[in-house]
Amino acid sequence: MSEKENKFILGDNSDGYRRSADSTQPFELPPQRPAERKPQPKPKPVRPSARPSAAQPVRRKPQASASPRRKTGQAPNSGQPMSANEKRRLHNELRKKQRRRKQILTYIALALGVVAIAVILSLTVFFQINEITIKGDSPYTDEQIIGASGISLGENIIRCGADEVSGNLSKSLPYISSATVERSASGKVVITVKRAVPEWSFINGEQAVLIDKTGKVLEVGLPEIALEATILQGATVTYSVPGEEIVLGEDVSLSFVKELGAAFDEAGIDLLTTVNLSDTDYIQALYDGRYKLIIGSMSGIDVKLALAAKVIDRENEIDPNQHATLDLTVDNKVYFRPEENPDDYSGGEEETSAPAEENTDTQVTE
Repeated sequence: MSEKENKFILGDNSDGYRRSADSTQPFELPPQRPAERKPQPKPKPVRPSARPSAAQPVRRKPQASASPRRKTGQAPNSGQPMSANEKRRLHNELRKKQRRRKQILTYIALALGVVAIAVILSLTVFFQINEITIKGDSPYTDEQIIGASGISLGENIIRCGADEVSGNLSKSLPYISSATVERSASGKVVITVKRAVPEWSFINGEQAVLIDKTGKVLEVGLPEIALEATILQGATVTYSVPGEEIVLGEDVSLSFVKELGAAFDEAGIDLLTTVNLSDTDYIQALYDGRYKLIIGSMSGIDVKLALAAKVIDRENEIDPNQHATLDLTVDNKVYFRPEENPDDYSGGEEETSAPAEENTDTQVTE
């Protein structure tokens, strides 16, 4: 065999032998059929662990769309169906609420009924007045006070109003300024009265009128009763009924009289005999029938009367029977002038001379 024939080409051979390189027929691979895919085994279901790892996502079964949970007794939203249990629960809740309302209304009606019965019994059967006691100082008898009070034995004690009793007594019995009423469940009523004190008197024609510091008329009678209080001159009385407030003319108002009286009380000057108000800018007064006070206007009257009271106390210690004139018309000063003929004046409406000069009278300053 020649050297050319001994040369072979390496390659794959389906027949199990090798062919020479000089073969005229090219080598071809046999056609191959596509490989058949073997059926893959189905994957086994993986059970989710209690704690899924981040690498292994947990597949959850999609839940069906469910309606939001409703509270007990809550009606469903529009377009949202209710189950039979929810309908029954809602119906039961409504019935409970209705029963509760009925019970509350029943209890309220019973309570109102009990209160009404108690009020009726207390106003008709219980708490009747069985004793009336009068205390305090007054010129009236107990029978007069009880009769004017508006209450009587056997009357219900709850109807006995303290303000009403005080008003009845003050108007019906003018010399009673006020009254207090004390009541007890035992049916005992105690009325304590306070006596009214005459403060001013007016000469009104042939009659005299007495009033207290509030302006209430205490008595209208003979001119002699005017001596029971300080005689107020220069004021006209237009209305005076016992138990009611006095009405004065246009020359002097009741408020002016009250203010003047309060100033005298504040200074402690309570033994006034007369006060002349013919000219309210030149007020004059007579103290204890011995000291003539020339006050002037109401300007600074508190200081004026305080100085006058100080001078009067000092002079009474020196001579309790002397007569003098105290001029208070100068601010913060008092001019004291003894009177040699005290019978020449009475503190009334006569004309008074001007204040004496400083070098002839005793001057007292605050």
